[in-house]
Amino acid sequence: MTTSANANHKTGSLATALPLATGKHSNAFTAAQLETFFAVADTVFPALTGDDALTDLTYDLQHQLGPKTREEWDDIIRYAMECPSQSDEFRENAPRKLQKSLTKAQFSELTFLLDMLGNKAGSLVLCGTLTPFHQLPLSERTRILQSWKNSSISIFQKAFKGLVPLVHFHYSQTRTFQRGIGFPSLDSEIHCPERFGRKKFHKFKFEDLSKVNEITVDVVIVGTGAGGGVTAKTISQWAQHHGKKLSVLVLEKGRYFPHEDLTMTEGEAAEAMYERGLVMASEDGGVSFVAGSTFGGGTAVNWSASLETPGMVRREWAEEFGIEWYMSQKYHESLQRVQRRMGVSAAHMEHNIPNQLLITGAKKLGFSISDVPQNTGGMKHACGYCGSGCRYGEKQGTGNSFLVDASKAGVRFVQETFVDQVLFNEEASGTTWFPGGKKRRTAIGVSCLIGNEHSKTGRLRVKINAKKVIISAGSIHTPAILLRSGLKNPQIGANLRIHPTTFFYGFFPPSKQVPTNPYLGPILTTVITETASLSPPPYSHYGSRVETPSMQPSLGLAQIPWNSGTEYKKLFALYTQCVSVFSIARDGRRPPPTASSTSGGVLLPGSTNPTLSPEPDCGRVKLDPDSRLPLVTYTLTPEDRESLVQGLVVAAQTLISAGASMLAPNCRTGRIYHVPEDDNPSSSHGGVNNPAFRLWLDDFSKTASQPGQLLVGTAHQMGTCRMSSIPWEAADEYGAIPATSTEWVGYLVANAAGGVAGGNGAPKKPGKPGAVDLEGRVYGVDGLWVIDASVLPGATGVNPMVSVMAVADLLSRQVVERWEREDYVGGEGVGAFAGPAASVDDGMLRAKM
Repeated sequence: MTTSANANHKTGSLATALPLATGKHSNAFTAAQLETFFAVADTVFPALTGDDALTDLTYDLQHQLGPKTREEWDDIIRYAMECPSQSDEFRENAPRKLQKSLTKAQFSELTFLLDMLGNKAGSLVLCGTLTPFHQLPLSERTRILQSWKNSSISIFQKAFKGLVPLVHFHYSQTRTFQRGIGFPSLDSEIHCPERFGRKKFHKFKFEDLSKVNEITVDVVIVGTGAGGGVTAKTISQWAQHHGKKLSVLVLEKGRYFPHEDLTMTEGEAAEAMYERGLVMASEDGGVSFVAGSTFGGGTAVNWSASLETPGMVRREWAEEFGIEWYMSQKYHESLQRVQRRMGVSAAHMEHNIPNQLLITGAKKLGFSISDVPQNTGGMKHACGYCGSGCRYGEKQGTGNSFLVDASKAGVRFVQETFVDQVLFNEEASGTTWFPGGKKRRTAIGVSCLIGNEHSKTGRLRVKINAKKVIISAGSIHTPAILLRSGLKNPQIGANLRIHPTTFFYGFFPPSKQVPTNPYLGPILTTVITETASLSPPPYSHYGSRVETPSMQPSLGLAQIPWNSGTEYKKLFALYTQCVSVFSIARDGRRPPPTASSTSGGVLLPGSTNPTLSPEPDCGRVKLDPDSRLPLVTYTLTPEDRESLVQGLVVAAQTLISAGASMLAPNCRTGRIYHVPEDDNPSSSHGGVNNPAFRLWLDDFSKTASQPGQLLVGTAHQMGTCRMSSIPWEAADEYGAIPATSTEWVGYLVANAAGGVAGGNGAPKKPGKPGAVDLEGRVYGVDGLWVIDASVLPGATGVNPMVSVMAVADLLSRQVVERWEREDYVGGEGVGAFAGPAASVDDGMLRAKM
């Protein structure tokens, strides 16, 4: 048996079908489009060159920022006098990153808008003038953006909400911007001996597959995040403990960065460690997506927050989906086990100033607030730059914990590997009988592309044969892989939940805290739960929470409201006195039941309410018809918007009680609130009881509740291959059916009166159908598991990392328990991983045929 050499296997059709995956991009701006784009950027962030404008700005800032050094004032003035088109960084990086990150459809929309603005006819439609946008004076361009912002016409709203955030995202990553607002681009302790210099970190080794067409292993795991990392550890340590020569290969789409390389600026990290360079959005642009795309997945860029699955959520999932183990001791043990491995604790936590102010404001109002445990190995971890990876190895994401254990147990890794599809053998299954006599699929490996656009040989295709295939690519890419593989279960890609999030900003006078410096200290250490259960029964566990975000400028300041360029610049200049908080909702809340809402609802065991409303179809992951990459759709429901606004109201009240002098809401047509100079918080009519504030808050909540008013983002994606005890009923040639014929017969018997067996009654077992069974096995396929956030039946309501890890711990233990019952020995790829890691050149990776 010899290695199948890679004589010539560059990607063919897939190279053109997957431009972002291969690094080959057809997107390109014309010179005219760039001229218009830079004119828009200069309107969003205008140069304040007039003496009056600069005088007004510096006078205001002197009173609002407090003492500054001569060098700091020079940086502020330089920032004030510059516009984006004068920044070489912006001119070079913004077009390049947009061309690389946007989908073909999104790029076409953007360039179409720029073309319209750049010609007379288009400018007449969009701007009300025959003069192209870039030829208009600043005052006219400002008026046009303001008219778009306040318009009730969706095309103008979309133009505003599409252009302004893109400009902010890229210009806020420039040195002039960051120095001008007082944000240090790099953590001041990156060379600290105690935190970095004297530490020894685990050295991962990665396999080189550039010279083979095909390899064979026992188990292939796709993904290194919360699901894949825990699964790799469990399986490898089980094999090691039982003396089994099991070859396990873990594939990662992103790149591994050793700790010494984790000195990236925010812009560099966005491009290198995040999905689509942090410029990913839903199909209609209504929701911005933040998702890790690096070794360790989302756990590498998580803000350390580590919360258990709430009890009400566990109960809901057990009852509605038949997943009884959510209410079991077994799941509790998995929760405790993963937290112990990461050293989750609040014992060594120190709140930074924004979190201290959140606590102060909440306690004054009697709001429920609690500490958020951190996965920092029981150590102090005062780092506000964790969104760019943890250089110090203190945050125990999978790259500093579970993957280290897996590596020591013999697992091998391949980075920069894009899995195109799962491979199947439709004749190999030992199970021969199924309803209708349909044959069954068996997973036999994956097809993937390795390397990147900088590789000497370009991207290469490799076939990886495996007896067991585990997909842990996350809630965006896992369903995309299964859909590209030809699976037809309608639950694959459906039921997307995202914890929609929207920001709110408070600015504090120097006398309150000098200064807030929101980039310092741990990021998210407190949570207000006052609005977590404000929804009416029976969904009282749906609602929102209020927390503090990372305050790196392109992300933490992304939803600062734009009313004019001058005001916009001034708000950013107050960064060191700013506290940002966000409202985050548990989405999927149903509308109130009505007399006609009986169809499609679910009757929970013991419930006396037969009229529960159907669950909302919030979002879905599908395939882009051009690129075959994941395309996300999501619609914020009125109920979830209400939850978000409830959280924003609490955020506003908390910030005022903490001493804020100005509030800047994320609301398209909302107004900034200035606390009256004569306000006395100690009086019965001061602070949150001030008539002016109450009037403003009432107006804000009504405005924000309207569709299209809030900018919404998400860093948590869940549910797109949800688990359920109810399989999708066979509807295509292969069908989504239980994993064995014995289980199928048992299911038919248990539901003999129901539609599954051909009767007229409803199935006896309550619940909703899913994509995978209670062990994570994909319905209708042998040898294929999904273990990641996509199997969660819905939104957790809290940061899902610990929940996903606990589910992965439990499912992977069930996997090896099944293998023990089947007496699975492995050995298909033992030669590949015997002894120390070796490259393909050493002949260590074996292939059949």
